[in-house]
Amino acid sequence: DGGCSIVKDSNGEYASWCNGPSDKCKNDNQAIPYCGTDTDGTVFESSYICIKNTEGKFTAQDQSLYQGGYTLCATKCNADNTACQ
Repeated sequence: DGGCSIVKDSNGEYASWCNGPSDKCKNDNQAIPYCGTDTDGTVFESSYICIKNTEGKFTAQDQSLYQGGYTLCATKCNADNTACQ
């Protein structure tokens, strides 16, 4: 998951503090699913959206930044950390 996680802010909303694995990006607006565990042990799945800049380089924006951009998992992530198990 690019070494990323999300944290709960003072309003109780989840927010990300990093960008994702842009080396996996092939197309603009491509979604890269991932699953991870945040700092309080909550397991969630979300995705990165690949965004190409004017120089043709990709950044991968974490969708968990946006309300409803993540799903909480009942137990844990699957083996390749792409979805809830």
